[in-house]
Amino acid sequence: MTPCQQQALLLLLLLLLLLLLLLLLLLLLLLLLLLLLLLPLLLPLLRF
Repeated sequence: MTPCQQQALLLLLLLLLLLLLLLLLLLLLLLLLLLLLLLPLLLPLLRF
């Protein structure tokens, strides 16, 4: 493999890692939104 090919592979791996991190962040944001939406429904249950 030439150094250029190695650099291209490294860039691809970095891009894949960034995409995975973005997906994880989106999932966390969705979970937080769900919690915020469900919180008013769960609060009455927690009081009793």
